[in-house]
Amino acid sequence: MIDVLHWLGAAGIFVPAAAAGLRARQCGSHFTGAAVLGCLVGLSAPLFMDCLLGMGVPAILTRETPLGATALGGVLGALFGAFNPATSLVFGCLDALGLGLVACLGSLQGLAMGLPATGCLILGCVSGLIPGILRDMLDGEPILALESDFYVSAAILGQVLTIGSCFYSHMPRWACVLLGALVCAMLRGVRIRREAGR
Repeated sequence: MIDVLHWLGAAGIFVPAAAAGLRARQCGSHFTGAAVLGCLVGLSAPLFMDCLLGMGVPAILTRETPLGATALGGVLGALFGAFNPATSLVFGCLDALGLGLVACLGSLQGLAMGLPATGCLILGCVSGLIPGILRDMLDGEPILALESDFYVSAAILGQVLTIGSCFYSHMPRWACVLLGALVCAMLRGVRIRREAGR
């Protein structure tokens, strides 16, 4: 049987890493610098969650799949950014999906650790924002989470849907995470489309 949550977790590492590698290339970084930045950003949220929750040695450093996902994401993002200069829409989509996945997976991790719903929201929100804030700071760009008017709100709405569906539906946990992440990504997508239309 396929462990869907495991692969969603890998996607939650891969997507922010790819977005960071892509954005770094857009900002003029060398390929290797963009790939390394992608790896740092991909690992940032899981490392933060493991340390915050007192997991001892961060679990992400002991598993091959997350480490492979972050390396692959960083390299592919840097490669795509090098060969395609018109990558703003791709970056926006990756950023929106990464925000949703990481925030909703963080909320689910909070539920698994026995946190109340508000604690899950805080853990998921901070975990979802860390990769984007780190990426933008290291790229020398304005921090998107602070500049965009529907960034944090989209993450919170996705998390509320994830937590609510975990409590009140009979859906598997992975489906609750995927539902919340997709809603967050769609809400961000509407905002990205409006910003592109200006």
